[in-house]
Amino acid sequence: MLHTQVLNKRPLLTVIIILLLMALIGSVQAQEIPTLTIDTVESDQNVTITATNFLATQEVVVTMGRWGSLGVDGPVVGTIMPNSDGSFSGTFDIPEELRGQANIAIRGENEAGYHAYNWFVNIEQAPSDEPPTENLPESEPDAPATPSQPVGIPSFEITAVTVGESVSIRTDNFPPNQYFTVTMRQSGTPEDNAIVVDTTQSGSGGSFDVTYTIPEELAPAWRIEMKMTSDSGLYAFNGFNNLTAVNLPATPEDNTDDTTSEPESTPDDTTTSGPPTMEIMAVVQDETVMLELRNLSRNQNYTILMGPMGTLGIDGTEVANLNSGEGGTQELTVEIPTSLLGMTKIAIRMESASGYTQYDWFNNVTTP
Repeated sequence: MLHTQVLNKRPLLTVIIILLLMALIGSVQAQEIPTLTIDTVESDQNVTITATNFLATQEVVVTMGRWGSLGVDGPVVGTIMPNSDGSFSGTFDIPEELRGQANIAIRGENEAGYHAYNWFVNIEQAPSDEPPTENLPESEPDAPATPSQPVGIPSFEITAVTVGESVSIRTDNFPPNQYFTVTMRQSGTPEDNAIVVDTTQSGSGGSFDVTYTIPEELAPAWRIEMKMTSDSGLYAFNGFNNLTAVNLPATPEDNTDDTTSEPESTPDDTTTSGPPTMEIMAVVQDETVMLELRNLSRNQNYTILMGPMGTLGIDGTEVANLNSGEGGTQELTVEIPTSLLGMTKIAIRMESASGYTQYDWFNNVTTP
């Protein structure tokens, strides 16, 4: 009888073990996305936050940075061990280098890569009494949900280019009542070469259209990088091609006795000289990005990097390394790194062994 009882208990024990394993697996699969909430702020002193869904077994490093940086590589303001449920609350001092900033980013991250970020208003800014510049929005923009605060990472898209003369843009997520200094520089040159072209007051913020004059020094440039930086340190950037058959540099085939003649048409991409360009062709959300690389020099090594929006892709995650071979135009599909999954906007950068760089960004949504 005793032997029969032991045999009857073994299936029961097996079922219990299986149930425990299923519960353990389920708890791992149910790991939710970490969150970080701003509780209170003492201007230029400290901020109190509450976080959830971190790993209870790993310490979280808390950093701060300028608004738009997502807190990436910012000064460390503290470390904290989460509670058994992965939550924690803490008060962290605002570092001296960020005091005086209107808005500050804050981030929590552990060694496993779990992270959450947010931002807070450090100093409330009253609407400016200064007279607006010429570049006010052409029409009344839709007001953000909270007019006194930014509603996301500022960015702008290029809507039109008149070669060598002007460029038109449309902003997105711009904070209200801030002055932005607008600069342009030839792609591939240091930021120290940037030329101030205008100052724009953001008015009600959000989305608005503006047109800027291309400086005479940059009129012949193939590609121009453009940046808008506010007095509080917020910035947005993009670039545009400034190309026509008229301002293409002469290729060896064009070097005839008549040095003043212009090519009849734009040379084929495989023979065109000038700086390389990178264009986003398609995106599969949280999976891949298809790029078209143009004007590649022959036998040149190029590295493609990705990083959080606002980093310009500098020191980002390497997603591709290729040799251009015959150069010209090439298509390339790269995977979005695990560390960037879930981000709404991602910066991407192309660097060559010769020191040339170009950066861009894309919305992390499936398109087209």
